[in-house]
Amino acid sequence: MKIGFAAACAAMLAVLVFASLSFAVTMNLMTGSEKGTYYQFGLNLQQLVKPKGIELGVQPSTGSIENLYAVFQKPQTQIGIVQSDVLAFVSRVQSNPTLVRIAQKTKMVFPLYNEEVHVLGKKDIADFDRLEGKRVAVGEDGSGTYLTARLLFEVSGVKPQEMVTIGTNEALSRLKANQIDAMFYVAGFPVKLFSEGVADSDGLALIPITNKK
Repeated sequence: MKIGFAAACAAMLAVLVFASLSFAVTMNLMTGSEKGTYYQFGLNLQQLVKPKGIELGVQPSTGSIENLYAVFQKPQTQIGIVQSDVLAFVSRVQSNPTLVRIAQKTKMVFPLYNEEVHVLGKKDIADFDRLEGKRVAVGEDGSGTYLTARLLFEVSGVKPQEMVTIGTNEALSRLKANQIDAMFYVAGFPVKLFSEGVADSDGLALIPITNKK
């Protein structure tokens, strides 16, 4: 049975277990995009465990859903960082046999930190309701951002014109080029993508996730 880790602190628990062993350990950690919090945490953890004889491979990915499948399917991938709402969704699905098996054979060991749902868009989009009829980037298939965005649209009743499935870097480029109206991004603070990639001259702002319906 493989054990999947839902958040970064779960990987720390594995380190404490293996650190008492006298032989070298090789592990792989699935993270997220190279500009995301997951990936940076993985690099920091890699350096932390190296003196203990643990060689930790840090693998970038599209995000939570890909990480779940990787931990479940790939023998050399022992741990992955996954959003808790993705785990909750997988645990409730009974109609998909693969997801049922994943829920049975993976385990959330420990949460580390709260993540924030960011919706970045044009300044004239004052609230979440005004995403109705807009072109919105919702993350790549396989990412936690994708699942979170779809769930928020479902529960709010807001219907965008198009949900564009692209990665965060491409989404930001298209947003600046007026090819889309807004983008979702789920990440923990600090958000490197926004701090390094967004300037006042871009005319963008975070959209409050409020719903009046």
